[in-house]
Amino acid sequence: MAGIITFCGYILGFPEDTVASIEHDIEILKRELPVDCLEFFVLTPLPGSEDHQKLARAAVAMERDMNKYDLEHVCNTHGRMTHEEWQGIYRRAWSRYYSMDHIETLLRRAIADGLAAKRLMLSLVVFRGMPLIEKVHPLQGGYLRRRIRSTRRPGSPPDIALLFHVRHWIDTLVKAVRFGALLWRVNRMRRLALRHHERHGYTDIAIARLPQDAEDKLEMMQDRPRLAAVRAG
Repeated sequence: MAGIITFCGYILGFPEDTVASIEHDIEILKRELPVDCLEFFVLTPLPGSEDHQKLARAAVAMERDMNKYDLEHVCNTHGRMTHEEWQGIYRRAWSRYYSMDHIETLLRRAIADGLAAKRLMLSLVVFRGMPLIEKVHPLQGGYLRRRIRSTRRPGSPPDIALLFHVRHWIDTLVKAVRFGALLWRVNRMRRLALRHHERHGYTDIAIARLPQDAEDKLEMMQDRPRLAAVRAG
């Protein structure tokens, strides 16, 4: 075993996607894909790209605020989901994949595969905590957030200094407590998983060595080209 933590990206909002199909695919990925950390992104026509130009020529309604073209916000219409449904399933995707039950499974898999479970634990805390606590993509967050009072959008009035700093430090303290509680909980899972592995071992369908005919029967391989490509890659 190379001991490498695997990361994978998953884009939400392709033409065939629906809320139900995305939720179903996430459950398949949890069950059958041997990946440690999964990142979610909203399919976005980046300004200046060919996709953006095509939508503009077709007069498709698109977001005018350039700040929202960050792969986290819905910026155009979708044929099978409303704006609210699309944005909502993006937010829920994080909590569905990084449920506490699946975090426990990921830790058990890591220990069984000889990965550094403590290092993975820290990544899992970030990938669950950032979307739920900081409300940002994990790649845009950190354990501490620095805020500058003068950094405002053009035209926005500056915050009152006292109120700004009081709010900032209260917000920082509350989030630090929430992250600390999450870290404690996941670390407890890791310790229990280590003890369980020493006594009983662990395997599941995602990390087991399957014969080719059994792998071909996995749900992600059945008429799901996107999921099959993820596993093959």
